[in-house]
Formats: sequence, C-alpha cells, structure tokens
Amino acid sequence: MVVALIVIAAAVVITFYAFNRSLPFGHHFTAYAVVSNSVNVRSGDPVRIDGVDVGQVSGVTRQGNGARIAFTLSSQAFPVHRDATIWIRDRLFLEGSYYLQLDPGTPNSPDLRDGATIPLSRTTRCCRC
Repeated sequence: MVVALIVIAAAVVITFYAFNRSLPFGHHFTAYAVVSNSVNVRSGDPVRIDGVDVGQVSGVTRQGNGARIAFTLSSQAFPVHRDATIWIRDRLFLEGSYYLQLDPGTPNSPDLRDGATIPLSRTTRCCRC
C-alpha cells in the first residue's frame, strides 16, 4: 500500500514537471511590465534573454490606455536589475504570436524584487509589430 502511494505521488510530480517545467508548490518570481500597447501578447508566451527562454507571460490586463503584463521568471534569468527593459517582439513565422525580450539591466543597479513593475518608460514594442 505504501509503495503504491509513493509510485502515485512520483507519477503526479513527474507529470506536473513535464507540463510546467517546475516542481509543484514552488515559488515563481513574478514581475510586471506596463506597456502602451500589448499587441497580441497572451498568457503562455515566452520571456527571453538573448534568445533563451527564461520565463513566460502569466497574464495581460488593461491599465488605462495601455496594458500591464504579468510574467514569471525562472532562476536562470537572474540577476535582473531595476533598470531592466522589456521589448515586445514578434516570433518567427512558424512560431506565431509574440514574446517579451528582457534586457536584465546593468550590474550597478539594485536587483529587481519579486512583484516589481517595469515602468512604461522602459518598455517598447518592436518596430515591425
């Protein structure tokens, strides 16, 4: 009976990890970016640093004339600093949709804290969007 419970629990954790690329009950670093136009950014779109996926968009909400994009970052994204910038970029033709290009900022700037917001002054759409 105990062995069966252990096998079931392991199967649940492995399945969760396979679909979410994280362990259950783990804390995700969440940040926000205020943008003037979120184009078609949607939940699940990737966040990339230098072409490497380091997180994903978890939600987009209207904020005044613009939008507020919530995104989570994995540990490989760090350090991210308060002077970080975000660009909304279009993905390759076969990928479709958009992604967030994150520039993690300069080492002299303090670290970005969980729940922090990257202001409109440090966000932009790409020129082709």
